[in-house]
Amino acid sequence: MLALSSGFLPMSVLAIVIGVSFIVSYIWNKLSLKGLRVRIERTSNMGHVGQEVDRLLWIENHSFLPRLWVQIKSTGNLTGIKPLVVGVSGRASRTWHRMPAILQNRGRYDWGDVIVSSGDPLGLFTSHRRINSKASIVVHPRVVDIDDFALSSIDPGSDSSEFLSSSDVTPNVVSVRRYNSGDSMNHIHWVSSARMNQLMVKEFELEVQNDLWIILDLNAKTHFGAGFDGTEETAVTVAASISNHFIKNNKLDFFEATELEEGFFKETSSQRAILENNHRQAQLKLFKDKLFAKSIKNTFIFVGWTVIPNTLIGLMIAIMINRIKSPLYAAMILACFFLPHILPVTVLYEIFLSMTRKDSGPINWVVNFFGYDSIAFFKHKYWAMPAVSMITIWWTVGFNILLFLAGLKMINPEIYEASEIDGANKLHQFRFITFPLIWPITALVLTLQLIFQLKIFDQMYLFTGGGPYNKTMVVLYHVYKQAFMLYKGGYASAVALIIFLFIVFVSIGNYYVLRYVNLDKQE
Repeated sequence: MLALSSGFLPMSVLAIVIGVSFIVSYIWNKLSLKGLRVRIERTSNMGHVGQEVDRLLWIENHSFLPRLWVQIKSTGNLTGIKPLVVGVSGRASRTWHRMPAILQNRGRYDWGDVIVSSGDPLGLFTSHRRINSKASIVVHPRVVDIDDFALSSIDPGSDSSEFLSSSDVTPNVVSVRRYNSGDSMNHIHWVSSARMNQLMVKEFELEVQNDLWIILDLNAKTHFGAGFDGTEETAVTVAASISNHFIKNNKLDFFEATELEEGFFKETSSQRAILENNHRQAQLKLFKDKLFAKSIKNTFIFVGWTVIPNTLIGLMIAIMINRIKSPLYAAMILACFFLPHILPVTVLYEIFLSMTRKDSGPINWVVNFFGYDSIAFFKHKYWAMPAVSMITIWWTVGFNILLFLAGLKMINPEIYEASEIDGANKLHQFRFITFPLIWPITALVLTLQLIFQLKIFDQMYLFTGGGPYNKTMVVLYHVYKQAFMLYKGGYASAVALIIFLFIVFVSIGNYYVLRYVNLDKQE
């Protein structure tokens, strides 16, 4: 006001410019976050020390006003995250941005909420917006690839297992041989020695089944320094790298953490590594395995999706085909339904994989036609199990139709003619004639379908791989994963034995229940 009242033109102009700048900056700041949308698309949830992880952000500007600067920063306790400063153009621009972070310390950390800040070009005013996020990340120790790491052992000069390292010798005896100089007296097999009239020693199986203990001393008094340069982090890195080396080479089945207390090592877990020849321990662990319980549940869900619907659909189609007067048309329709049954499961996989693609699959074209987004059926936690179940029904219903047709052809047509004379309609004929007479076939179909679906494996292996989130992890796929992916043969054998006994029990029980129902119907 003093500048305007002084009559000095330069001061008046400067005052007007400053005043207008403040007003424009204030209005610009108020509009800086209007129409600006920031969405967290992806957040890394696991990593190793020294690894770069990121948060993927989707920024949309629905306003005509460009954003000269937008600052995005996280409020979590994860160190190494640098604030992200970007410029956003106007007119509905859409851009992807990464918020990287270098993992520096082991532990569990929170990414925290995202604070979006923007303001006027002069930086006089700033507006903030908070985007809530509960994402966290687990940081594992640094792992260094080890190309050549061998446990110390003596060059045997022979095939004697006595001189092999502990990781190459197992308690499984496979044969006996003549005694060689240097063999341990504990390995002498006295029964064979007495029979052969010479010393014989036991030969052990040469494969990995022994325990490997990796002991890490984390007593604070024994370490020096902090961070990457400290001895504690170096020791953890060495232990993790050795463990990773043996796991990658299938030589380590179980890694058990230990703690040092008064000079003795105590186990922090009540479960020990399951030895291949210890089926009793494997069975004890079996009943504590949550994934095994989930696989049982998923198997029963799949049985519920397939057995009864498959039987009912097969029965209805068989009745429809049986009523067709022309043998040629009936044979053609039967062939159409039975043809999928003779296809290998790999062909079935390729057919439905192409039909359900998100971008070019005909099924998703129909989904898009009704206004919905494309669905990745075999990767969706709600659609995976129903999708595989419907494919299984389409694949196997032809066999049921064939069995039901055989039963329907055995019914004397004169029975239906007599019922029509007595005034029975189609529903009465099905209820009192057709269904009771084909009940043995129905019982057979139900029993076979129950056995077939309880041992479901192929479809889950090809279509879903047990996912997503173990939603389609059935029992036999659990056995396969434990035996051939995690190399836990003893545990897998225990699961397979339990499932075999269960299928036998269910099949016998189902047979007697259906037989009782059949006898009751006859009475």
